[in-house]
Amino acid sequence: MKFILPIFFLLLNCSSIFSQVSFLDSTYIWTEWYQHFEDYTVRYKLDSEPVVYNTKLYYEILLSHTQSGNDWIHTDKYISTVPPRIYWVDNFEEKVLYDFSLEPGDDFVYPFGWQDTQHVVAVDSITLRNGEKRKLLKLTCEIPYDTSYWVEGLMSLRGLFLENICEPTLTNNPLVMCIHRYDTLLYRLPYVDSCFITVDKPVPFMDSKYVWTEYYVTGFGQYQSTTRYTFSSEPTNINGIDYYERLSSYEPSGPNWVSTGMFYRSDGTGKIYLSYLNNENLIYDYSLGVNDTFQLLIVDHIDSIQLENGEKRKRLTLRCSDDEDPPTGFGYSHWIEGLGGEEGVYDSYGFDECAFDADGHEMLCILRNDSLIFDNPNADSCWYVTVSTNDPWEKSISIFPNPTSGKINIVSEKPELQIRVYDPLGQCLEISNDRDIDLSDFLPGLYYIQFYSPDRKLIFRRILKL
Repeated sequence: MKFILPIFFLLLNCSSIFSQVSFLDSTYIWTEWYQHFEDYTVRYKLDSEPVVYNTKLYYEILLSHTQSGNDWIHTDKYISTVPPRIYWVDNFEEKVLYDFSLEPGDDFVYPFGWQDTQHVVAVDSITLRNGEKRKLLKLTCEIPYDTSYWVEGLMSLRGLFLENICEPTLTNNPLVMCIHRYDTLLYRLPYVDSCFITVDKPVPFMDSKYVWTEYYVTGFGQYQSTTRYTFSSEPTNINGIDYYERLSSYEPSGPNWVSTGMFYRSDGTGKIYLSYLNNENLIYDYSLGVNDTFQLLIVDHIDSIQLENGEKRKRLTLRCSDDEDPPTGFGYSHWIEGLGGEEGVYDSYGFDECAFDADGHEMLCILRNDSLIFDNPNADSCWYVTVSTNDPWEKSISIFPNPTSGKINIVSEKPELQIRVYDPLGQCLEISNDRDIDLSDFLPGLYYIQFYSPDRKLIFRRILKL
């Protein structure tokens, strides 16, 4: 090998006489924008450490999906620059990837993809942003679908690897957005103002790496418990679609998960579906905008929340569409993109938040790979012991007579108590601070009395009007 390398360097010295432009090497970084099947940007460069193949030094192409940083990924694609050509190794076979010595009328069989034949129709020049002029070759396909422009020493402005460029239904339509050398911008796509386009993609929903705990309270507070949840790591196919079952545990730790029979899936656009007893329901849509509706909810506003690991997630704040603005009856619901909501992950019973006798859930903690990423600021623990309610204040509230044909009297030890009366549809019929309320003008039926004091959560009682 020590006899081969000096010959190679001699070739390099001779080639510098042939061309005065610098050819692609590790000092260049470029970005390519892919638009057809997906919309994303990739950053590329050549590795600085070569490998020797067939007497030439080859450099691996590295890529990154981020706009900056050193998180480069290996591609196992290697190129070598020997002016006026750039070579590529394909399955241990060396092929010419670019030949910048071509003239108008020449044909070139591109070795990548379907090996399309392109015709050189013109040779011109391009002035880079640093003032340097380079030869610019214009090539077209046999069926003149698209044009490829080659910048001498660098690449096509359609990307380094022009896979299936003559097949419009198969190519990913890449465009070179920017080319830098030593952090100096040499080229930028004329109609964009950035070298890296970031496309907001929906955050994936939780999977088996996540474990979370929810605090559960029955509609009128008679029973309270904490449950731990995760998702199965293996999919379940239902009607040809893969779902992941939600598993539960009534213990704060350990592998003792039990089946819930509730299966979830994400469609990749921000929509989350729940299948229960072979009935599928849409339970989240994180793509909603302000004033969009979802079942009985309406999106009030959208902001973001920072998780414990520093990650930011979109948060949708919703209210019941029949409630007042701001809400007075049911309050707000909060969805965190990819994590369910601050009120827990909806199940087959719990995604109707606009009913007074509905059970209540509250997300306590979310862990990913055993690291805490969400900690409810209103809770002081990730686990509460299951209890039947023995709250003295709840027990101290009494309503009489019940049933009633007219007035009711409310007794409570709390000096400040706001009282609201709702019908079964959630319409607020009366708001009062008095302990005596007259229901004489109300139609016969079931009503809900809501009690609220500044230091307590809401408490509900039923009352029957005769």
